[in-house]
Amino acid sequence: MSETPESGLPQKKRFFSLRKWSRDQMAHEKENRTSVLNRKAGWFSILIFRFFFRNIQTGPELKETMDRLPSDAIVLYATPRRSTLEFLFSWFRYQKMDMPAPRIGLDYKVIIFQSILRTIRIFFIQTLYLLTHFRFADPYTMGFYRNRLTEGHAGFIYLSSKKGFERRFLKSRTDAFSHLIDLQKITEKPLYIIPQTLFFGINPHRDTHSIMDLLFGSAEDPGKIRRLLTLMGRNNQKVFMDFSEPLCLKDFLAEPEIQRLSTENQTLQLRRRLQKTFTLHRQSITGPVLKQRTELIESILTSEKVQRILEEEVRESGKNLPAVRKKANDYLDEIAANYSMGWIKVYDLALTWMLKNIFEGISVDQQGLAKVRQAAKKGPLILVPCHKSHLDYLVLSYLFHHNKMPCPHIAAGKNLSFWPLGPIFRGGGAFFLRRTFKGNRLYARIFSTYVETLLSEGFNIEFFIEGGRSRTGKLLSPKMGLLSQTLSAYGKGVAPELSIVPISIGYDRVLEEKSYLHELGGGEKKPESMGQLVKARKSLKVRYGKVYVNFDTPMSLNNYFAEKNLNPAELDKEAHQEVCNDLAYRCLHSINQVSVATPYGIVAGALLNLFQPTIPYARLEEVMEAYLSYLYRMNVRMADTLQVNPDYALRQVAEAFVQRGFVDSATEISEDLRIVLNESKRPILDYYKNNVIAFFIPAAYTSLAILEQDALQFTSSDLHLTYAKLTEFFSDEFFQDPDRSAEVLVRKNLKAFIDDAILVPHPTLPDTYNVTASGLRKLKLFSAFLLTYLESYWVVLNFFMRYPKDTVDPKNRLKKIQAMGQRMSKRGEINRIEALSGVNYKNGLAYFLRSELEGSEDKEAIEAHANRIQHYINLIVT
Repeated sequence: MSETPESGLPQKKRFFSLRKWSRDQMAHEKENRTSVLNRKAGWFSILIFRFFFRNIQTGPELKETMDRLPSDAIVLYATPRRSTLEFLFSWFRYQKMDMPAPRIGLDYKVIIFQSILRTIRIFFIQTLYLLTHFRFADPYTMGFYRNRLTEGHAGFIYLSSKKGFERRFLKSRTDAFSHLIDLQKITEKPLYIIPQTLFFGINPHRDTHSIMDLLFGSAEDPGKIRRLLTLMGRNNQKVFMDFSEPLCLKDFLAEPEIQRLSTENQTLQLRRRLQKTFTLHRQSITGPVLKQRTELIESILTSEKVQRILEEEVRESGKNLPAVRKKANDYLDEIAANYSMGWIKVYDLALTWMLKNIFEGISVDQQGLAKVRQAAKKGPLILVPCHKSHLDYLVLSYLFHHNKMPCPHIAAGKNLSFWPLGPIFRGGGAFFLRRTFKGNRLYARIFSTYVETLLSEGFNIEFFIEGGRSRTGKLLSPKMGLLSQTLSAYGKGVAPELSIVPISIGYDRVLEEKSYLHELGGGEKKPESMGQLVKARKSLKVRYGKVYVNFDTPMSLNNYFAEKNLNPAELDKEAHQEVCNDLAYRCLHSINQVSVATPYGIVAGALLNLFQPTIPYARLEEVMEAYLSYLYRMNVRMADTLQVNPDYALRQVAEAFVQRGFVDSATEISEDLRIVLNESKRPILDYYKNNVIAFFIPAAYTSLAILEQDALQFTSSDLHLTYAKLTEFFSDEFFQDPDRSAEVLVRKNLKAFIDDAILVPHPTLPDTYNVTASGLRKLKLFSAFLLTYLESYWVVLNFFMRYPKDTVDPKNRLKKIQAMGQRMSKRGEINRIEALSGVNYKNGLAYFLRSELEGSEDKEAIEAHANRIQHYINLIVT
């Protein structure tokens, strides 16, 4: 074997060393790979970033999510499709956000984005390896990806590409996700896959495509050329990156059904899990694929389920099939929405103008909204807001549109389907329902099928749990119809997951203030019409304060039924009703919990709860301070103005009440001012008081229970029975926490009273408390929140005193009670005109009927109720 003069080694040995050197370079060199981005960007990648990526938005959730991951976590960002641009964007942007930036692109080639010198070096080493090994280096078999990831470098991976199937199955190349599973099995470090998607707009996909869509991809899911043009054009500000919850590979592999599978099948399940995550994520942003209204109606009418319904209707009614089909088609035409992004944008313009010119803006619970966004990535949402104004129909759609979520389909009363609002509301996603389905089985079944279809398609649905708008300012008793249908649909498996989201929508002032005052005074509700719409323009000249939107944590129905150990598909009628009732009252309680206390409510409550014809403003301030102090101690959500400067906010509202004639004042608000309440305005003040009354009801029950002891010393156990009785007595008015007992709520309020010096713990006796002199006055102020309802129920009880059983038709009961209330008010038997409330009468009537009170012949029961009501009234006012 010949030797070279330079080294004295055989040529074959020299060639072997060169081969070994090239292999070592590929195995151990951390930078010289086509799939690695350098720490310092090349001039070409910097140019691309500045030109294409500058305006792309990323949500704050990612940084918060990354901060929650373990410090030793191996991080990989995953995208649904192969995209070098997304890899490059993530690398640039996450460095600036001080986050782990992906440098290792599994199955990527990013050599053109390197600096010139580094590109030459990579090319040289790769070429040398090819010449010495007659193949390209495989970063999987050489352990490159494994080593770099375990050393702490973040990675970037994609789920699918055009040649992905060919690469994995035909050429038998290593599957990147299989490699990650193998890596997780040999390392203690948890490996997290963070799914991310680059969105080019929030418009939903449509089932029809233009020629441009066919050639270059749709605007929502563009091809490469359209992507580049979008990033280069004016619409690049609509492009944003969004993220799903990280998937912990260690937890995934520990799942019993995954653990027993082979690596190949584990990889398949991992890919399916991620594909489902990406699909639900996209759907949570853009919504499901939109069909034409006529197409949706036809698909429902021709479904097997509806065909069976129609055949049953033919047998039961005796009508011919064409007539029944026409009736079903008419019902669907009456019900179905005509969802249109064009109308959504009109809504957006209208509400933006209103919030700027009529209201003083909108306050949104961003943390709660972030939880809603996360829930939407798992399945459709059932949005359950309270209902205080017609504006409610627009508010959630406006918020969802501005926060990159699909606007919901909204259940609206058929009374709102008049022209021109009907078509406009349909365009915004409204579908219409009749107030009652009674006696029309075909309509009920067609409507429930429509709701099931919306959920199976993946649409979010919004309905108002109270049915109609609250004219009293507080929540009304729940209407179970739509909630029951939603539960039935869930039991049929229309979606893998549904989440119920209780939502509070509140206002400093409502647009319908005058009409509510008219109806609270016993006036008839006027049906919605074009004439009313024209008259409503006068409201646009008034300022109405702020709008407040708050979200409670979404209730996963999967989790709910798992905790209850129930199968939603196997509920009988009784169990179904029980679940429905439980969820409805949980929703109402949750809405109260996330509602906002406004200065309007606090001032109105203080004015109405002081039993003085002339009120010194200094005394009013004391009462407002007591109420405000209690709210702070109970951690109630406060309006922005109360958080910044509560004294100024309350004074501003008091001055507004003077200007609007609610109270009379000769001079400006000052400490020595004495104000006189305008009696005719009490009902509208009561409306605003009721906006915050739910926060004070536990204090009112506790206070009245203390006053009933008729002693300045008591134990907490002395209060439990009265508290429980009051909770049951007003169960149609106020909705308590279903998970907390009377004992727990009493203890919580006693602590707040001690902190405010209303009570003092006994120095030696355990669980014993003394009432302070100033505390006694405050107890009456808290219990005064119940006085209006006690007087309303007193009117209802007088109806039972006067009329024997079955002498008044059930349809005429409320009219008789209202007339009786007017007479009692004139005779001075009722001191508060706000007690003359039809809603209060209805709830009182429901309570007494539930107590098996039937008429004047039930003298013993009537006397017991009368003594009880008068006893409570005397405790409060004397």
